[in-house]
Amino acid sequence: PDPHQVEVNTLRTNIHALSATVTALQADIGQINTSNMHTKHHLTHINESNNDLSRALLANTEAFCSFIRGDIQPIIAAHVETSLRDRNIIKGPANDGSSKSSSIYVPPTPATVGSPAPSARTHR
Repeated sequence: PDPHQVEVNTLRTNIHALSATVTALQADIGQINTSNMHTKHHLTHINESNNDLSRALLANTEAFCSFIRGDIQPIIAAHVETSLRDRNIIKGPANDGSSKSSSIYVPPTPATVGSPAPSARTHR
């Protein structure tokens, strides 16, 4: 056989093999792109869910802090004042939010949603 013809045939075989490899790689790239788009879609939903959870957590934290400031803190202050009075550590009239003569000032409880706030003295 002609050596040049053998070389031409080898080159043609290599070109066909290379072409098949390129086609297979293009198919793989297409599948990777599709997979990446699906992943992006899922990550977008996860991000949106995380944002929703973050907003809910922030709202719950703010509500909890408001509850502590408005409902719990005055109760604790009233119990501390009562305990100090019971031990004669402080003197004077009880602080129900209307008197300023006590040694300890307990601020009036802010109103809670849907009901008037009780005074600090009603919690014992």
